[in-house]
Amino acid sequence: MSPSVTVTGELPPYATYCDDNVEYWSACQCFGITPTTVTVVKPTPTTNTRNAYRDFSYLNRNSLLGGATPLQSGIVSQVGSIEQSNYGLPLQFDGLTAPGNTAMPFNVLEHRGYIVPAAAGDYKVLFTLVDDLAAVWIGNHAITGIILSQSVLNGTLGSYSDSPLTYIFTVSQADVGKPIPIRIFWANAGGPAGHLWKIIDSNGTEILGYGTPKNPQIVVSCSGLDINAPEWPVWGTEL
Repeated sequence: MSPSVTVTGELPPYATYCDDNVEYWSACQCFGITPTTVTVVKPTPTTNTRNAYRDFSYLNRNSLLGGATPLQSGIVSQVGSIEQSNYGLPLQFDGLTAPGNTAMPFNVLEHRGYIVPAAAGDYKVLFTLVDDLAAVWIGNHAITGIILSQSVLNGTLGSYSDSPLTYIFTVSQADVGKPIPIRIFWANAGGPAGHLWKIIDSNGTEILGYGTPKNPQIVVSCSGLDINAPEWPVWGTEL
């Protein structure tokens, strides 16, 4: 409780609105001031970083991965990670498990390879789950110029199983059997993690996805008389 105010017997001559010393100590009445309420409007910030962890405008893929050596790398026949809520555990991805001394927050996962189309027609890349960020580059920009504005598909935190985020590209008859570079980037901030995505060929077959077997239309690299899919540079050197 605040201490009581002591009213003195003094009444200054300038307090002309005051009838006595008691009114002098009640300033609103004493000086003829009408009390009012001033509403202070909280300023709207021009930048809100509360959800920056799932905002691509704050993310620079090359800054994250430039010069970095992956904790794990290798060749997989399936891709994806179902939603995992116990984020204190190592990430489960591509049918593998991250090292035991790791957890799900602050992970980055990147796939790179080639699609070798077996038939002409429409091929599709679909995202059905993104937690927190994912993007796809196809063609030359999967090799160099790997920036968000050059991605053909990207998504932020959300489940898209009912309406997948989709990119469609058409393979002409002349391009059948010719390797098409592709790169998929995924990143997770704090909390749960997951990314489900797949590639569908022109016949409607899922040639790469969660739980898929090996498919000859998906290669890491291959060089020969009939195909030219060069090996990829060392991780951390691509920009």
